[in-house]
Amino acid sequence: MTGRPSWKLTLGRALGAMIIFTVALGAASGIGLGVANLMGWPRTVASLIQAALCTVIALAGIGWLARITRSAAEWYGFRRTGIGRDLLLGFGVVAAAAVVVIGPTAALGGLRFDGVDPGPLLLWLGTTVIVATGLEAFPEELAFRGMAYSSLLGRLRPFLAAAVATVIFVLAPGLATFWTALIMRLLRAGEPPWYSLAPEGQDPITYLMLLTLWSICLIQARQVTGRIWVGVAAHLTLLIINRTLLGSATGSGVSLAQPDLMLIIPGYVILATIGFAVVRGRRLSRTPEPAR
Repeated sequence: MTGRPSWKLTLGRALGAMIIFTVALGAASGIGLGVANLMGWPRTVASLIQAALCTVIALAGIGWLARITRSAAEWYGFRRTGIGRDLLLGFGVVAAAAVVVIGPTAALGGLRFDGVDPGPLLLWLGTTVIVATGLEAFPEELAFRGMAYSSLLGRLRPFLAAAVATVIFVLAPGLATFWTALIMRLLRAGEPPWYSLAPEGQDPITYLMLLTLWSICLIQARQVTGRIWVGVAAHLTLLIINRTLLGSATGSGVSLAQPDLMLIIPGYVILATIGFAVVRGRRLSRTPEPAR
């Protein structure tokens, strides 16, 4: 990519990435849930179908958008090199931030421990890694911190590009529910709401605020190496830790002692954001200056 792109191309790629993701997530969710309901399959099977479809649709859609806009995969961070190192870096920064924030909370009695059941926990962890990667971590990083953010950086200052990418990211999950509702109605497998700002049972304001912090953290992760893989690992680690803290990790025996302690979640996300900024700064400081 050379030269400064037009506003039409910049917004077209950014909004196109958002639309592709909403279709991928909405269609995958609708088909997975619809088929599972009609066939009487368990929820786990539905989740695996959703993850596979979401990844396939997102990859195909972003690949098509890249071709028609002549956007190189390396330009939007979809590089095939350094994947292992990037994944370890993303996991390490988020895990370290979680230990710093959650460790003292646990030591002071902020977490309940009811005993670990290894079998169910390992099954949950394996399923969660597959489903969360395919349904959320990979397609979201590819679309939002990959194609959309890269495109916005071509016309906007980094702060504004991050702000617009965050708005797109926050709006997308709600827009995806339209496609889920449409497909499930066509399959006559249910009538979910046409639009939802937050998942059922979660406060919309709290959910949107957390998504905003999440986006800022993952944009910092993308900037560390310029590839999406740091963000993919960070995203997946955030999902696993949050679900464990909220008590949905089967067999972990971990839960928050009080609802107010949910504040440790944005706390460690903010710390992880700072961690990625520090790592990026150190990498830049070690980069040799070009010869004059």
